[in-house]
Amino acid sequence: MQSEAWKTRVEDHMPPVKWYTFSDDGGRTFTPLMPWHFDTREFFYSSSSLSRLLRSEKNGRLYWIGNVTGPNACGNGPRWPLYICEVDETYGVLKKDTLTVIDTRGAGESARVEFSNFDVYQDRENGNLEMVFTKRNAYDTPDGGTASGGIWKYHIIFPD
Repeated sequence: MQSEAWKTRVEDHMPPVKWYTFSDDGGRTFTPLMPWHFDTREFFYSSSSLSRLLRSEKNGRLYWIGNVTGPNACGNGPRWPLYICEVDETYGVLKKDTLTVIDTRGAGESARVEFSNFDVYQDRENGNLEMVFTKRNAYDTPDGGTASGGIWKYHIIFPD
């Protein structure tokens, strides 16, 4: 689907994946663009919602936080469930056995609920992650709109 207003280049035949490329020369040249995947070589599907890479101050490992959906994701949706996963920095892929759900759509929540507008910080005392976000579009309203689901805070304990 293409948005004339934003001049996007998302075509109907494009799979709903996160894309990556590498540069070994400081950004002068890059490898061809490829779908990001797990260390098992399986692709994972993700809407075009925001995600984040974060290095743990506690253990030094790199983590990715984002939505992992299904192959029917389209454009910006769905924006649930929200996951955290460790990155294998040798190969630049996600370690599938570390894929962990932070939260997902609950009973009674709208299919349009969003788990993607989050902010994270690391607790200076223990090195663990704290995440805050508003559950946007959490509940369907009788007029066809949605209502917010409040502000949520999560504590994620990194391994040593």
